[in-house]
Amino acid sequence: MFGSSPIPFYLILVNGYLFLLMFLSRDQDQQSNWVVPDWQFLLLGVVGGGLGGLLGQWVFNQKKDKLRYKVCFILGAILSGLLLLSTYAK
Repeated sequence: MFGSSPIPFYLILVNGYLFLLMFLSRDQDQQSNWVVPDWQFLLLGVVGGGLGGLLGQWVFNQKKDKLRYKVCFILGAILSGLLLLSTYAK
């Protein structure tokens, strides 16, 4: 399905995890004082989870006003695109 490269599988996992984390954070924030630390969102966004983060911002209306999230998620989305391009451009 993914060929010989683990990169697409990794990107699906990290984007899905960040999207799920944004959902859980929003849900928990409404029910209790528990929140996911900012560094987790930012780190996952930069290491390739940018698309999941951008989608989570749009769907859950979270972290939209903070510039650092936008920058990290956009950088992560660009990184994902470059990784996929390098994988399939051979």
